[in-house]
Amino acid sequence: LGTRHDAVRKNLSPLQFAIDTNIDEKTAIEMFYQCTTSEIGILNVHYILKCPICDKVMAIYEEYVNIPNMFTCSLCGEMKKDNEYVEIRFELIER
Repeated sequence: LGTRHDAVRKNLSPLQFAIDTNIDEKTAIEMFYQCTTSEIGILNVHYILKCPICDKVMAIYEEYVNIPNMFTCSLCGEMKKDNEYVEIRFELIER
């Protein structure tokens, strides 16, 4: 992960990592989440709430529990009552 370009290190995807390294997606996702724990602490996780209609980023959260169950897009006015439009990205912590 440390060999990636700066822009990529701020938006790491476990699914892309699985493709790049030829490991299964579930293993990659579990590995990325393990890397966010205080014991390992090399990745931060970000939950990005996006509008399903216009793809506008509504907000970025560091904890899943803080994501609201309902939101209205400030750009197109679309209202959603669930959080299935959350993109999960990881960021490599620079040391």
